[in-house]
Amino acid sequence: MKAGQVNKNTRPISKQIVVLCKMRLRSPALIGSGGSEYSDRDVIVDAGGAPYLPGSALAGVLRSALDEKKAACLFGNLIKDKTGSGNMSPLWVYDSPLYKDIPSVPADIITIDSVSLDENLRNTPPTDERHMSAENDHMNKVAAYAGKFEYQAVERDSLFDMRLKLVIRRECDSSSFESESASECNHSNIQDADPEDIQAAGSESMLVADSEGEKDTGLVNILSELLSMLNTLYIGGKTSRGFGKLECTRIYKRVFNSTPGDLDEWLKFKWPDLEALPPVRLHAKPSPHGKASPHTKPSPHTKPSPHSRIDAVLNLKGSLLIRDDYSVIGDEDKAHITSAGIPVIYGTSWAGAIRGGLARFLKTHGYKMCESYLDDVFGYDGYDADWEKRQTEPSRIRIDASYFGEDAACDRRHIVTRVKIDRWTGGASKTALFTNRPQFGGIVTLTIHYPYGDDAIRELFILALQAIDLGIITIGGETSIGRGVFIVDKICLDGSQQQSKAELFSMPKEALKKCLSTKTK
Repeated sequence: MKAGQVNKNTRPISKQIVVLCKMRLRSPALIGSGGSEYSDRDVIVDAGGAPYLPGSALAGVLRSALDEKKAACLFGNLIKDKTGSGNMSPLWVYDSPLYKDIPSVPADIITIDSVSLDENLRNTPPTDERHMSAENDHMNKVAAYAGKFEYQAVERDSLFDMRLKLVIRRECDSSSFESESASECNHSNIQDADPEDIQAAGSESMLVADSEGEKDTGLVNILSELLSMLNTLYIGGKTSRGFGKLECTRIYKRVFNSTPGDLDEWLKFKWPDLEALPPVRLHAKPSPHGKASPHTKPSPHTKPSPHSRIDAVLNLKGSLLIRDDYSVIGDEDKAHITSAGIPVIYGTSWAGAIRGGLARFLKTHGYKMCESYLDDVFGYDGYDADWEKRQTEPSRIRIDASYFGEDAACDRRHIVTRVKIDRWTGGASKTALFTNRPQFGGIVTLTIHYPYGDDAIRELFILALQAIDLGIITIGGETSIGRGVFIVDKICLDGSQQQSKAELFSMPKEALKKCLSTKTK
């Protein structure tokens, strides 16, 4: 550059759009720090010990929801373009502290007990003793050797404010944007929003208000599409087992143009100021085909869901005990696990019970090598049946946590005192008096997400529900004394009307039989 020459900005900022999303965790989130000071997997915290979501973690979740082309536009990429360099992300994603009712009160961090059964037993090389007992561990629901571990999680119903800033530069501003000022834009054609509106919204732009019928079709629309999917996203670890489910309750936005007035407003801007504005209302585009079905094609005007869903309402017949040391509230030795004071069955418990139950059931019906197909469905990490290390396989299904209601009134846990009997004398064993606090009765919804249109997996889980209904598959501990038995009240496929339980259970399972035969050859 010659002396006195001014370097011209070739990418001036055209406008900035700030978005504030009021978010809630609908299930505990495992936001690991990589440390193990307080448990086997600690939650990431700031210098004051308060949990938070790193902007990089949020950006990764948001990016994964888009297809590759849109993700590259909104989040940048490292692939060199015509200029010989990659593209910087125009979307800024900030760290988000997690809090309870008000931002000054940090969210609770809970510790969850977990026990590995045989599906995780082979994560470490075997010994001769363990090699002999591995199959029995899985078939008899016995805990794996050294299989107990603990991990921290951010408690359910914790809140956080997801703060986004979209920077539109002149070279990107090729489509029509509104020309009104920020103050005018923030108050036109915006109505109150609710979670159902947000969940149902399509990809129509809702971040920039209409102006003379013009709508943006570039970065703003991509971000709009992304925000319309917030209620379908999960964050953190074990998301395939329902942890880290997100809910968006409100969205606020403001546009700052490159005008002197807006620049002054931008310099004075603070994120809490957005909540004084009316929230953005999302407008859904109804599908001409109605609700999605595993047997019908999605609307060409909406982004098809990559997953189908089974919702089963289950009625607990008797009691249930998934033991957790951290849910004890009195002098009992063990209590059924809770989350935010509500009795819960986590997706990990459902997956372990269903997978083990299906393995036992299928093997007794001649499918001796069904483990290969079950590994393909439920995922796998570790050693195969011949103790050979193989590549990790992610789970193809997601099982959400099931809660016994939404408030403490659904807590039907009661103290039960038991005595271990000496089989030789018929009297009480020494020091064998113990108390538990199981859950008695209640209704839960088991929700299973599986790849769209995969009939074999759908038939597999209908078979699992039939086994649950018959008491063949039981949940939790002490099932030998009748705990963990459920009755299937109703089944819905992809949010449709209730399906006939008898018809679904009697339906031929040809796709499942074909997969089992192929995988076990």
